[in-house]
Amino acid sequence: MNGALRHLTIGAQLELLEHRLRATQQYASTLIGWKPETFIIVDVSGASPESLELPLGAILHARFERSSKLFTFETKVISLEPKPCPLLFLSYPSLVKELAMRRHRRMLTTIPVTIFSVLTNKGTILDLSEGGALVHTDTEIPSGSTVFLSFQLPNGDRVEHCKCWVRHTKLATAQPGYQLGLEFVDIENSFERRSLQPEPGYSFIG
Repeated sequence: MNGALRHLTIGAQLELLEHRLRATQQYASTLIGWKPETFIIVDVSGASPESLELPLGAILHARFERSSKLFTFETKVISLEPKPCPLLFLSYPSLVKELAMRRHRRMLTTIPVTIFSVLTNKGTILDLSEGGALVHTDTEIPSGSTVFLSFQLPNGDRVEHCKCWVRHTKLATAQPGYQLGLEFVDIENSFERRSLQPEPGYSFIG
């Protein structure tokens, strides 16, 4: 693999986006192999069978993070094999582009949050920006999962069922539990007034 392709490694967590007429369908996947210049294979076990009705030739946009950098490439569906687990065969990327990651001011917080996934969990937002959040919770949620958050900002604005993508999950060090690095996916439809103005007792960093 040449250039940015060298960043695409076995085990990489890929977010696959299918842009439909009325909405964008999102799939979490893991790269498990490839045949150079021919195809790549991704494991999509975490997706529901109903959402995996992908026609042959469907164009997907994939993105992944490595070494704090964000990359993207375009690919096409070659085939979907349901056994032994759902596997997508995708066309080999001809070009992987590095994206400029947006930098947002982060606000240090201790905001209580409700996390909706397979189960409903409670947690605490440790820092918050317009692009995402770092959340502490007692429950491990795998990277690549989709969750929804509800919480109240320090200025009183409510955020209800904000769709998020779990970029990474790791054991917390300061206290028992896990830290989730979340990226907001549908923030426009979640904030009542979408304001991140600091209040006394909170500070921006970065």
